[in-house]
Amino acid sequence: MKRIPGALLLLLLATPTAAAATGRVTTLTGRFGSGGLHGEEAARDFLARHAELLALRPDLDDLERARHSVDRGGSVLIFQQEHRGVSVFGGMVLVGLDPEDAVRYVKSDYVPDLSILSIDTTPVITPAQALSAAGSALGAPLAGRRATSRLVIVEGDKDHPGFHPAWEIEVYLRAPLGDWHVFVDARTGEVIRLLDRLKK
Repeated sequence: MKRIPGALLLLLLATPTAAAATGRVTTLTGRFGSGGLHGEEAARDFLARHAELLALRPDLDDLERARHSVDRGGSVLIFQQEHRGVSVFGGMVLVGLDPEDAVRYVKSDYVPDLSILSIDTTPVITPAQALSAAGSALGAPLAGRRATSRLVIVEGDKDHPGFHPAWEIEVYLRAPLGDWHVFVDARTGEVIRLLDRLKK
């Protein structure tokens, strides 16, 4: 009897969903035994065995555990993708386990092939300068407001294509109303993307 390749066998047993833009698998649902492994170890083993199908790095070295929640229905692990020690905005991989630690679903927003891009993650501008640039873009000075900043890798808007190191400035404003995430290129100081969470 011919042996069925692991990736093909998984597709036969699972219900996969592929991203329309890339064609790569982003969601898997089913029930897959853990082989006696538990929790994060079970989740990482499953991801590593099916890394090619999910377009992940085989060693998973760029996935850091961000959250692990447990209840009577099982557990959920969320892994944050990092590139050169910097978080990739939106680059999350979620793995759901049942109470027996079998994998029930995977949802991946992993960004593949970042390692082949020449992204210099060393910031040139300061968080304070990024805050000023974000305020200018919003038309509302942010000094003294409850704004947070963190360095991320993010995909720019249509006028700033590709991936950039950026300061993510997060602030809630009443005028202009929004839960704003302003991404300021950490190398150039240019605002490369605006996101309002209230509109999602």
